[in-house]
Amino acid sequence: MGAVLHANVLNSWKEISTYVGRGVRTVQRWEKWFGFPVHRPSGHAKGSVLALPEEVDAWLQRNLSSKKAESAVSSAPSHVQDQVLRFHAGVNIFRQRYDFLQNRSRQLAIHIENTRRLREILHENTQRARGVRSKLIGSYSD
Repeated sequence: MGAVLHANVLNSWKEISTYVGRGVRTVQRWEKWFGFPVHRPSGHAKGSVLALPEEVDAWLQRNLSSKKAESAVSSAPSHVQDQVLRFHAGVNIFRQRYDFLQNRSRQLAIHIENTRRLREILHENTQRARGVRSKLIGSYSD
């Protein structure tokens, strides 16, 4: 399998940390604690990493929602930055779970309505079948 090299792939912790403007250890903590989007081609927890700038940008936007907040967080001590990011990550997880539950709730409502309709159809068909049966029985008794 030939290797495909892309200019827009960040190929090391140093490249990734330079891209986001933070130290290597900070970005590694973000990955460990907050789900910072890095990929490990080897599949091992330790080893080479790469990141896609689009995914990194999206993650940063979700976790540092405004430039004002970003500048306030970036000037804070690293433990405060970590607490803010942990809070934002928690909010994002909550938002994702809420969206999932809302979607699931809509699906269940549709399922319930479809089940109700099928039950009505079954009831109508049962009534028709009983009518046909009684007509057939009546025709044999004549």
